[in-house]
Amino acid sequence: MLLNGGWLIDKIIEAYLHRIAAPDVYIMDSIVSKTIFTNGQINKLKNFDFSKYVAIVAPLNINDNHWCLVYISIITKTFSYLDPFGEKKRIANTMLKNWINFAQSNCSLESFEWSNYEMSHSIQKDS
Repeated sequence: MLLNGGWLIDKIIEAYLHRIAAPDVYIMDSIVSKTIFTNGQINKLKNFDFSKYVAIVAPLNINDNHWCLVYISIITKTFSYLDPFGEKKRIANTMLKNWINFAQSNCSLESFEWSNYEMSHSIQKDS
C-alpha cells in the first residue's frame, strides 16, 4: 500500500520488477519503453546486446495515469502487450510495429521476425 494515497511511480514499479525478475530477464526503464513503443526509435539502446537475455519486461505508463506491461520473448520472438483494462488490437499492433522499427536498428535484434502473442490475464474491474 502506498503512503497517503500516493500514486504508483515508475521507480517503485521498476524496483519491484528488478526484485522479482530472473537474472536473464532485461527490465527496461519505463521512460525508454514509452519512447520505443510510442515512437519506435531511441538511440540509448541502439547498440545494447539483448542476446544475453531470454526476455524483456517493460513497464509502460499510458497518459501519465495508467500502467501497462510489455513482455518480449527473445527465445520465441514474440511481443505481448498487457493492459489491465484489456488490450485494444489497434494499440497492440501499433506498439508491435514500433518495437519492430526499434529492433531493426539494434544489432542483436535486427534479423528477428517478430509476431504478436496475446497473453491471457485477469481484467481489472474498477476504473
